[in-house]
Amino acid sequence: MAATAGKASARIDVIAGQPATGAVTVRYDPEVEAVQRQLQSAGLYEGDIDGVAGKRTRAAIESYQASAGLDVTGLASTELAEQIRFTMEIARASEFTGTTGTPPAAGPEARTIRLVQTGLAELGYEPGEVTGEMSATTESAILAFEKDRQLPESGRISEALIEELSQVSGDTSAPVR
Repeated sequence: MAATAGKASARIDVIAGQPATGAVTVRYDPEVEAVQRQLQSAGLYEGDIDGVAGKRTRAAIESYQASAGLDVTGLASTELAEQIRFTMEIARASEFTGTTGTPPAAGPEARTIRLVQTGLAELGYEPGEVTGEMSATTESAILAFEKDRQLPESGRISEALIEELSQVSGDTSAPVR
């Protein structure tokens, strides 16, 4: 095996029932290996992790590129490996948060609601999904927190609620409305 500038190649003579008329050169490419690893961890590639861009590798890359809305080239690259890895991280994280289906609400009020929902969740009050939108579950969690902390029970976000959450959680970044 000969190595050149981060790549290596091996020469393998193939005997196919006829006299050998040529040779097949197999090239190892670390970018191909990285993409193979990411595709395999995503369950999209069942071939060997060998750094060789063969038929299976190209087909898996093309399939992934088409499903991800990318230009279908069948070529491995560092960027592609990172894109697959990042997409899988988001998919794994969404299993725990359930947040990929609906985009979170935007704006300062939504940010405040998300901070309150997060603070309540960290304290075990189960405000439901952290969306930045008030829900009956979030109101119930606020009521339970207000009751436990002997605050006036409203089920709504107030300056007193935010102050108490900040003191209990130690988070002083919650904005006061």
